[in-house]
Amino acid sequence: MLLATENGAQQGVPQVGGATTTTALPLLYLSTDSALIGEEIYAAEAYLSRSPAPHARLLTVDALRTVIIIAIIAMVAFAAAGFQIPL
Repeated sequence: MLLATENGAQQGVPQVGGATTTTALPLLYLSTDSALIGEEIYAAEAYLSRSPAPHARLLTVDALRTVIIIAIIAMVAFAAAGFQIPL
């Protein structure tokens, strides 16, 4: 990885790298202009693309995640209040 990024750095090419493991992150920080961590890797297409489709997918996933979190919080609140939640 370092050899490939070094060649790009010598030519002045902007570079973005991503890793899901913590052992690879220090190398990415040293060898690229920007490093993507964790879930940012899944959103990289929306970051790099000017097309509206990747942005729409990212907003949809974020909206669904928010709805699920609110539903979980509501179920916990109802359970704490003593209501029976049939599942």
